[in-house]
Formats: sequence, structure tokens, C-alpha cells
Amino acid sequence: MKLALFTQNLAPFRMKWMNELGKQCDVVVYHLNQYEKDVPSGYINYIPQNARVKDIGRPFGKGVVYDLKQAEELNGRILILDGYGFLGQQLLILYLHLHRMPFLLSVDGGFVPQKELVFKKWVKSFFIRKAAAYFSTSEQTDAFLRHYARQNPILFRHRFSSLSREDLIKEPLSEAEKRKWKKELGMKDAYTILAVGKFIPVKGFDVLLRALADIKGGYQLYLIGSKEKKRYEGDMEPSVRERTHFIDFCEKDTLRKYYMASDVFVLPTRRDVWGLVILEAMAHGLEVITTRQCLAGAALLPERYLVPADDSARLSAKIKEVMDEGPEIRFQNRTRNLAAIEPYAIEYAAQEDLGSLQQFWEMMR
Repeated sequence: MKLALFTQNLAPFRMKWMNELGKQCDVVVYHLNQYEKDVPSGYINYIPQNARVKDIGRPFGKGVVYDLKQAEELNGRILILDGYGFLGQQLLILYLHLHRMPFLLSVDGGFVPQKELVFKKWVKSFFIRKAAAYFSTSEQTDAFLRHYARQNPILFRHRFSSLSREDLIKEPLSEAEKRKWKKELGMKDAYTILAVGKFIPVKGFDVLLRALADIKGGYQLYLIGSKEKKRYEGDMEPSVRERTHFIDFCEKDTLRKYYMASDVFVLPTRRDVWGLVILEAMAHGLEVITTRQCLAGAALLPERYLVPADDSARLSAKIKEVMDEGPEIRFQNRTRNLAAIEPYAIEYAAQEDLGSLQQFWEMMR
């Protein structure tokens, strides 16, 4: 098969996906080289060896659009778009629709809003409906697509991940092994709560800090994503402040050490259309707590590990519960997470995608 992915930028998780598909397909990636302002330079650290990568973006007003004159012949290729919300993506969707070129829309996630302006729904539906089929990450994403696309859209499950098989540990680490990692990182030998993500309000780290105010001693918190802590310092209880460590953006190898040293991972997000860090934490044998507004968590974790967003009391109670578990229960829960995440390794997930792509190709011929 021949594939073409149209994407905004060289996000590592998409490039690893294309690299794996490129082992069995002819893959070309067209991107706009368009990144958010706060994306660290170290984030762009993976170029696929099994796919050709081409920047075909050109300025258009205040945005960037695809210059299809720079693209190879698109006929005879399966076309995959990774979104619909940016100007470049929307103009590309219109072009493909007008030229009767079917495409797959890959949707990471989405929430069906309780209230929505009629015009806003119409605009989203207009672009989403133009796809011939969809890669969807979860049941919640299925519902989102049915809401905007049509009653019975053609849906293929895509196990959205940034993990390779080598990223998954074989079994949960012992307490002695975790102590070794703590020592290497200069951490205290204490129960370690880890949170990773951009220091922005939607991630809910302020909720986590409030939740920890009710937990007296016996833990340390590592917040990884930025050293900028002014956003939180004014509202932190002294007991929480002395146990909290703010760490800047980490490269993969360093971040892996923090996962290995930690005991539980917490993502108190107010809204996350997927949440790749959930998968990363599970792959390192951690118990994970997150909110019902995190689609990766809702898809992969038992209900008891999900709490309401913006509810520091419920989050505090859940952290206490996990901290108080006995070693056997802790080992069982971590083992369960490792088993649940294994199918999300890109090598396995890509094989499922190849079957879906073959089915899509036959449908469109």
C-alpha cells in the first residue's frame, strides 16, 4: 500500500507511527512545520527512517497551508489527515472533497458538549463529515464522531500511543529497585507521586496541590514540565511546598528514570482529549490516577482510578487509598496496567492499523 499523512508538524508519536507503517508500506509525510510557541526544541527528536518527510507548508494570511504542488501524485495513495481544526487542514479537506479524493480522518479524541452554539456545531460537522472513514481512539471518541459526522460513520479503532515494545518494562519494579532509581536521581527514599505535563491551567496541577494539603507527610511530589512555579506558589500549603519539586522538560531517557523511581502517577486534568502520559506511566508499571475528563484514562483504567475533574477532596481520598495499599494489591494493580498497555506498543498497534487501511483501500476502490 501507498500512504500519505498530512500533519501539522513532526510530533514524535505520529512519526513513530509512520515509521512502523513504513516497514510494510510506501509512506510519505507532508507537514506544515507549524508548532505551538511553548513547544521545547527537544520535543522534535524523531525522524522516521522508513518514511519520506516533506515540509510543503507556505504562508497564507496569518496561517500556513499545504502547497500541494510540492506533493507527489496523490492518486493511488491512502490519504490520512490528522485533524480538521486548523486553516491548513480545513482548506485541504475542501480540496480533497472537491476533487473527490476520499481520505481517512485520524481523531485523537473529543467530547460531546452539553451545550453548543448551532453555528459552531455546523462548522465542525461540515469538515468532519467530509471524511470517508475515521481512525478513532476510544468509545468516547466514537460518540464524538457520531455526534458530528453521521449516524453510522465508518470507524476503525486506532491505539494511539508513543510507545515501542522496548519502552514497556516486563514486570513491576520492586521497592528495592525503585530506591536505586531514587538514589540515582537524588531523591529522598519516600513514597513518590509523579505528574508530567505542561504547566497550564487545563492540566489541573493546582487541584493536585490542593489535594495534597490533606495528606500529612509520607510522600514527595515531582512535577515535571517546567521550572516555572510562580503560578502555584502563592496557593501552596507550606507542608506541600516543602515536599514538591518542580522539574523542567526532560528528554526521554531522563523522564524514564523518574517513571522508574516513582510509585504513583497522577494527571488531574480538567480536560484531555487523550493523554499520552497516561500510557507512558502504565508502561513503566505505575499505578495511575486521573480524571474522567482524560480519555486515555477512561479507555484504559478501571473506574476506581478515575475521579471527577476539579474535585480536590475526591482526588485526595484516592491518593490516600493508593498510598495505603498493601504490597500484594500494589503489585497486582501495576501488573494489570502493564498487561493493559501492551497492545498499545506501536509495533502491535500498527499491525491492526494495516488491516484497517487494507479494508479502507478495498472499500474505496
